[in-house]
Amino acid sequence: GGSAVKVVAVRRTLRGFKVVGAARKRLLRAPTPEEAKTAAGKLLRDVLKSEGKHVGVVGLSGRDINLRVVPQPNTSPTNYRQMMFYEVEQARGSAGDLYADYCTLREPDSYFPQWLAMVGIGKSSYVDERLGLATSAGVDVRDAVPNSVALYTAYRNAYGVEGGTNLLLDIGADTIEMAIVRGGRMIFARNVSQGARTFDSNVMGMANLGAEEAEARKIQHGNL
Repeated sequence: GGSAVKVVAVRRTLRGFKVVGAARKRLLRAPTPEEAKTAAGKLLRDVLKSEGKHVGVVGLSGRDINLRVVPQPNTSPTNYRQMMFYEVEQARGSAGDLYADYCTLREPDSYFPQWLAMVGIGKSSYVDERLGLATSAGVDVRDAVPNSVALYTAYRNAYGVEGGTNLLLDIGADTIEMAIVRGGRMIFARNVSQGARTFDSNVMGMANLGAEEAEARKIQHGNL
């Protein structure tokens, strides 16, 4: 994130994944982006001080990541994949400075007779920087995912399938991660840059608090 380095260690079990460790180290404000990157790398290495290679997945968030839900008509899986190939190519553009990929949220059924996909677009410079940061700390990076998708995955593994429609929110220092889940399936995801600042402003106005106190209350009552 922009204000802290967060690491979660998991171990695969017969029932899924089990959390075996977690750490959150706050990043101090640095005068330049290069110094901020150096500080984040040092914190990450401090957290991963155990010997050996770490296999990991890097989270992506902020204004350099864009997510959008794309419905596609009810057609064969082959035609659907071809349409999504063109969708991703169009999203990536010809400039070569973007990464793009998609995931299928749901297949056509009697309730929703369309394919529903989510396309993710990220600035290459931002994604490469994040991957390089993890690699320099000794992480064998296997994937990079939007934090809102990780939020959904954590929810699914912790709670299983719940009825109705549920809204998941991760309110960070700057960005809010959002996912909407219906019947155990994610149907919408988004990251809202500066959304957490707006959240703080509303807490300040409603509770008549200063900025630091509003942030402290948010962390006190909103943290896991």
